[in-house]
Amino acid sequence: MNEISRKKIEELFHRYGAGVSRYVLLRVGSPELAEEITARVFLNVVRNFQQQNGAVVGWLWAIIRSELSRHFRQHSHLAYPADLASSLPTPSELLERQERDELLHAALKQLSDDAQQILSLKFFLDVSNVEIAQTLGLTPSNVGVKLHRALRELRELLQNPLAMDSRASF
Repeated sequence: MNEISRKKIEELFHRYGAGVSRYVLLRVGSPELAEEITARVFLNVVRNFQQQNGAVVGWLWAIIRSELSRHFRQHSHLAYPADLASSLPTPSELLERQERDELLHAALKQLSDDAQQILSLKFFLDVSNVEIAQTLGLTPSNVGVKLHRALRELRELLQNPLAMDSRASF
């Protein structure tokens, strides 16, 4: 690996590392497991950096999705973890956080794959609308519209949890 590649990888990690970790934590629920999967994501980045072409965010997103898919395939017998909260000072705070996280996770699962992808890129990876547009082959204004609609739908689901249950049954 040459010095330029090493610097680009470091920049990629510094820019997106925390967002990747937060996104993976939301998906798997365990801080230790999220750290392990995030490490595998960036190990793949290092190993395959020379193969990257096009939008780096799209390439990184593909690696994240691949690692998560691999994890869920290997552990399909496990239930989704109920405790999405990190260590909290009191049991009541832990329970409140757990309920909030479960509701958010259930609401996110109700959204279309496109909406989940745009929200993940925007809020977990902290990617700009222009970069999302380049990654997904959309215009920045179209990303803005899709983001607005996804947030509106997420807000509606969170405000009316009963609607989530009825949507999930179909």
